[in-house]
Amino acid sequence: MRSIRYVLAALAVLASAAPAGAQSDPKAAVAALDTVVRKYSNYKSVLDPFVEKVYSKFRKSAEVATGIARSYYSFSRPAGQPYYTFVTRDSANAYKYIALAIEAKPDYVPAYIFGGDIQVTMADREAAADWYRRAIKAGPANPAGYLAFADLVIDDDSAAAVSTLEGIRSHLPDFPVELALARIYEKRNYLRNAVACFDRAERDSMNAEDLVSYAMFHYLLGNFPRSLDVALYGHGRFAGNPALNRLAFWNHTDLKNYDEALAFADLLFNKSENPEIQPKDYLYYGYAYLGKKHYAEAVGMFGRLAASADAEERDKNTAMQEIARAYQSMGDYGKAADACRAYIAKREKDSLLSAYDLNMLAQIYIEQGDSLPEGQQAAAWQRADSVLSMMTDRFPANADYALYWRLVLAAKQDPESTEGLGLPHAQRLAAVIQAMPERSDIANARLVFAYRYLGYYYSFVLNRRAQGRVYWEKILEIEPENNAARTVLGLKG
Repeated sequence: MRSIRYVLAALAVLASAAPAGAQSDPKAAVAALDTVVRKYSNYKSVLDPFVEKVYSKFRKSAEVATGIARSYYSFSRPAGQPYYTFVTRDSANAYKYIALAIEAKPDYVPAYIFGGDIQVTMADREAAADWYRRAIKAGPANPAGYLAFADLVIDDDSAAAVSTLEGIRSHLPDFPVELALARIYEKRNYLRNAVACFDRAERDSMNAEDLVSYAMFHYLLGNFPRSLDVALYGHGRFAGNPALNRLAFWNHTDLKNYDEALAFADLLFNKSENPEIQPKDYLYYGYAYLGKKHYAEAVGMFGRLAASADAEERDKNTAMQEIARAYQSMGDYGKAADACRAYIAKREKDSLLSAYDLNMLAQIYIEQGDSLPEGQQAAAWQRADSVLSMMTDRFPANADYALYWRLVLAAKQDPESTEGLGLPHAQRLAAVIQAMPERSDIANARLVFAYRYLGYYYSFVLNRRAQGRVYWEKILEIEPENNAARTVLGLKG
């Protein structure tokens, strides 16, 4: 009893407080009733008579009746989720007030649509479709019914969705049907369908959000020129829109239009409305600077991304790689190697280390050695060899690549092969490739390289010509027209 008295007292207070606005203003009445219904939905014996009493003052208002229906059956669907979250779920009272709304105003489309929306939450799609058809019939010049029907059936019967939407043109000839379809597909993340509809729609009918989606979908599909075209058009209409400026920036970068990319980067960072800079913006800024060979600026941008707490690990790894590459391009091999080792340590810690990562460091050392004067190169090349040795042991599937480069380095340090530095690498490289069940053209080229080293070493360094001949003949089995092998073997023609 105390709880009922509490509810009665609360309703009395609310009823006495609301009349100033709620008894004359339909919107105020709906807002007040929505608060009451949501709060006291468990006290039907008290709530329902109270709602009826307030509604009696608006018997001719379809808006108020539909608002009350929404209060009795209130729900939402979280973005990206297939289920509904219910606040109240009294379908009997909801349909009671929907009927009253239609009785007061038979062409009041929102009442029919909400009737269909309730059926959607009940998983009765046929009943929902019937309500939406009634909405179309009640308001043939109102797009809402057509849109609700198309949104309901497009997955199962896209032809019916399209033909129904096109039907509105007999009442509203300029209605943007293609744009409406694009928005429906967009809700479902059907990128290709949405893009196809956006492509057919009039751009002038699109708002900023449409243009962002349109440009983004082309971008995600890899259509960078088309995405850029849309973003530039959108920029012309909404110059301060950060998403459109971002897409123009990213697309120009991907298309290697670096001057334009940097111009739009400045627009995004400094002249957009509430840009909310994303970690990936720093990645693209770094790429644009790299494209212009502004390496120090590129390092700065990649460094900001690598240090960002909000960045994805994949982007952080990319930024660390690019820092090493930027230093390498600057010719600062010491900093390049330091940056690459830091990247490798992170990859190792994350159990993601790959042969590609180790090769990156090896190539920095190789390039460093190549850049030094003769007589000062060996230390860098030996560091590269050490990394390649690790690659051979850690990643057997890439052993042929690593051994090939170890043989190349040996040849650099011992160009006449007099010390035989490349002998163990050539022998192991040949064995690895010979054991392959199938050999690619690249593998065959590496095998020829190993045989040529072995043939030369045995024929001309150790003067064991019979043993060397075996390797020259093996070369001809792979490359019958190999000039070096044919010359050594004394073959003519």
